[in-house]
Amino acid sequence: MSASDNQEAQLEEITVLSSIYGDDWVTINEECRTYSLRISDGCEPPRLAVDFQVTFLDSYPSDGPPLYDLGADWLTEEVQETLVADLQALYEESAGEVVLFRWIECLREFLSTQSSTLASLVFPGPGPDEGLQQLDGVTISETSTVAASATTATATAASTSATPGSPRDAATASQAES
Repeated sequence: MSASDNQEAQLEEITVLSSIYGDDWVTINEECRTYSLRISDGCEPPRLAVDFQVTFLDSYPSDGPPLYDLGADWLTEEVQETLVADLQALYEESAGEVVLFRWIECLREFLSTQSSTLASLVFPGPGPDEGLQQLDGVTISETSTVAASATTATATAASTSATPGSPRDAATASQAES
């Protein structure tokens, strides 16, 4: 495939992705062929998201994948290495063909799976979306307070229905101290 064939394939891919993702597909630098898309887990509001930035190289798609960056504060080096390996495998399966839509869907599926796993750890029971409320940007259930780090996904449950000074509040405070 020649450089002009690569450019034609890239332009078609950009047109398709713009059509699919609309205003979410953002042109960062048209001359450098750099674009960005925020990919989320599909939940409303999103529990997990990653900023995906891609730069098309002259060699893409025939001789190599595009350059890309995954941005998210919660993304550990180990998870990022796994995602890089997954995306590379997808490129190799599609050698010579455009691959960004498959990459985006792979990332969306990963985020959805991670979000479901996180929700099952944080919200055991009938369903993670029953009785949820937002508190300082952290989603919690009406019957438990969650102390969770975005990178560790650990959770500690304690009652939020206790009133200050009540026996239940005193029990919660003594548990927190120990």
